[in-house]
Amino acid sequence: MNRIRILSCCIFSGLIFFSTGCPNNGTFIKGNVTFNDSPVAKGSITFFPEGGNAPTVGGPVTNGYYTLKLTPGKYKVRIVAERSVGQRTAGTEEVDAGTVHDVMEQYIPSKYNKRTELSVTVKENGTFDFPLKTQ
Repeated sequence: MNRIRILSCCIFSGLIFFSTGCPNNGTFIKGNVTFNDSPVAKGSITFFPEGGNAPTVGGPVTNGYYTLKLTPGKYKVRIVAERSVGQRTAGTEEVDAGTVHDVMEQYIPSKYNKRTELSVTVKENGTFDFPLKTQ
């Protein structure tokens, strides 16, 4: 089940990225994403335009780092990441029946994704770091 959830997240992020494409007149941004002062090992970051005047763009966060090309403007930012809870479970779905995999949890608080409080204004090439905290 968790494998399907992770696969769904990856497919969703890919669909957002490829359906909107890279902006032709965009600007490159990069940055670090940390959670409680540690780099987010593996996750995703998505920039949703405020006012709908630009495409939604997302990509991976790997070892606490991301890079994207965006159209200048104001964006809400959502960051998600999962980690193992130290347990293993057998797959029950037809796709992964008989396999054993780690039980995963979404550990980034909802104020950084579902109910994001993060926003940025992109004007030119730049760095946008996101030092996320539990509280």
